[in-house]
Amino acid sequence: AWVGDRVRGGKMGLPLSVMFLIAFTFFMFFFFFVMLMGDADMFERTPIGWLNNKLNDSSDFFYSERFHLLMVRCCGERNAHRFNRAQEYVMHRPNPLLCSFYLFLIAGGFTIFVTCAFPHIPLRPDMPWGISYYHKPNAFIIMFMCLFSFFMSAFRDPGAVTKENVDAEVSRYPYDNMIYEDKQCGTCAIPRPARSKHCSVCDRCVARFDHHCPWINNCVGLHNVRWFILFLFSHALICVYGGVLLVYILIAIVQNEKLYDMFVRDPKLGVVRVTHSHAIRWTIQKNPPLVGLCFGLNAIGVVLFGFVLYHLWLAGTNVTTNESYKWKDLKRRNKRRAMQRAEQEGGNWKDYEEDSTNMYSSGFFMNLFEVLVMPPGVTRE
Repeated sequence: AWVGDRVRGGKMGLPLSVMFLIAFTFFMFFFFFVMLMGDADMFERTPIGWLNNKLNDSSDFFYSERFHLLMVRCCGERNAHRFNRAQEYVMHRPNPLLCSFYLFLIAGGFTIFVTCAFPHIPLRPDMPWGISYYHKPNAFIIMFMCLFSFFMSAFRDPGAVTKENVDAEVSRYPYDNMIYEDKQCGTCAIPRPARSKHCSVCDRCVARFDHHCPWINNCVGLHNVRWFILFLFSHALICVYGGVLLVYILIAIVQNEKLYDMFVRDPKLGVVRVTHSHAIRWTIQKNPPLVGLCFGLNAIGVVLFGFVLYHLWLAGTNVTTNESYKWKDLKRRNKRRAMQRAEQEGGNWKDYEEDSTNMYSSGFFMNLFEVLVMPPGVTRE
């Protein structure tokens, strides 16, 4: 048997759409890695740290007076003010734009997956390489997890601190007098509990504030952090599950076509049996939607699992995203002061470093239990 003439050694490369998807995925992965990890101490004075600083500086440019003057010169004063109002609404006010975009993405992506993958399920389930029927209900179960966790994260009260509950929130966590001190919120005019923060987008104080997530149009705080982590995990799971399933589907298609029993004419070697290289190129040519979807889902899944691990690490150390930046700044200030004292008085700078232990941490597993399981109403002693 012969494979079609279009599969010939050295004469067929990757489709342009697949090459673009691969390049775009690697770019996005590198971009998120730089933005998330570039601020870490290990990348200080490295190209990753330098790029992180430049990206942060460039984002500040869009809020600067220079950018406003540039917009006035290019678009006119009226359009520049319209842009500023739109920017203020999108970036600094609660709005449903990203929530709506998320629902469009998840619905569209799942529809494409069902359209492309479901026709191949089941596929010769009697064979060792076959695809079983149970993958169809599994997809809908994980999809339900995604939507359920989204609505729980988006519409559950994250832990708003009000005049009615401020006393209970103040007694929940003690002040450590390092990153949290006993003081009032200048906007809400109420005592600011330890580990809380006033969200400028939602215009309210939130207990155990983590961050404001525009994808759910809500803050992540004491009452919904567990649902937010489930939100990340379920989306990472559906991407990796779908991506790995597509790998098995593509393998099953090759096996079902009995491709490895065929031969191909190679310009240099003559007639040879189909190799893995030939099979891969044939698969890409015959099934570009499945290949592109497979690569994209696995790549996005890896990035999302990175977010899941990051937030599990934060939960295991009992640190919020907001606090992680506070601790970094505090440790850097302590290090600078310790190095200055070491220069003045001699000795190792570590001997002069002030203690910066997180008093809210009770050990990795107890921290996970507190963040993911413990009822939010329990007062911590």
